Amino acid sequence: MTTMISSLAFLSSIAFGIVAAQDDNGGPFNLCTGDNCENCPVSLASAGTGYPNCVVYNSQDVFPNHTPAFAGGVGGGWGPYIDVLQPDPTCQIIVKSPANTEDEGCGKIIASFSQPTCALVNLKETFMVQFCCGNDDCKAAGASVKRSDGQGGAYFLKDVNGTIIPPAQFGPMVTAKSEKAKKSTRPALASSLLAKRGGACTKNSWVADAGQESYTRPADGSQIVYDSVAAGQTVTITEERSVSFTQTLSASFGFEDIVDIGVSFSVSEEQSESKSLMFTAPAGQSGSVDFTPTLRCSTGTGTCDNGNLHGEVCSGFKDSTGKLAGEYTVVVHD
Repeated sequence: MTTMISSLAFLSSIAFGIVAAQDDNGGPFNLCTGDNCENCPVSLASAGTGYPNCVVYNSQDVFPNHTPAFAGGVGGGWGPYIDVLQPDPTCQIIVKSPANTEDEGCGKIIASFSQPTCALVNLKETFMVQFCCGNDDCKAAGASVKRSDGQGGAYFLKDVNGTIIPPAQFGPMVTAKSEKAKKSTRPALASSLLAKRGGACTKNSWVADAGQESYTRPADGSQIVYDSVAAGQTVTITEERSVSFTQTLSASFGFEDIVDIGVSFSVSEEQSESKSLMFTAPAGQSGSVDFTPTLRCSTGTGTCDNGNLHGEVCSGFKDSTGKLAGEYTVVVHD
């Protein structure tokens, strides 16, 4: 804990020095309380940490105690408006929430902007704002965010008095653990994962870590299931949704290797759903509709290839209504 506090204090002091050297004309974006983006008590404190570091904030540390107040978000959280000024050519500002330095890409992309705009973003308990630049390197929200020219990073924030807001987490971006699904494409099962090796893991050898026997989490990738929806519009989603099992015990293991390892829930090689459904975009949000599957997971140790291997095993599942478990959200675009 002492190390984390000391690190945050050090980072805050760096950010403060950068702020002092900047003029007060504003940065690439501000966070505002209303849809006219006139009252913006939270703004950019520094130009970034250097890609691919991530700066994650607790929403509770940023949005309370402002007048006028920031509004609540859909389903809890907060609903600030982001005032995006003109980014540099070929650059994008990307909003992720929830965010965590241990997650792929440091969080779930909920918005991306390449032009000036004032847009509502629904933030969960944690969030971060990131930027990247370069032709074909910054993909639209819902696709991988890649960089090749050494520009980009994540932002530190300050309040209306110029006080640096300490981040909750700071660290490097986690390397992608799975390919994100693209439009009209079901997430592919890698051939190395499907290879049948006669069951490399001993049946019922799984010993879960304490408190990690069975839990749910969002999948690492999302699938674009509807190209463009306007704020408040109701659309019919017909795109097939699917999710494959994942495991981190060994890159060479396939489904047949771990199916009988003995986790406490049923593991499926793949779950899918093609039944159409209605989706209504929240007020103030327009863009593409993403589906992020929910995985049921267990972390522990199994006996595989005559040795003990530690890792995570996850599977998609259907909810009590027979629908593929997951979340449909609007990824806001300018």
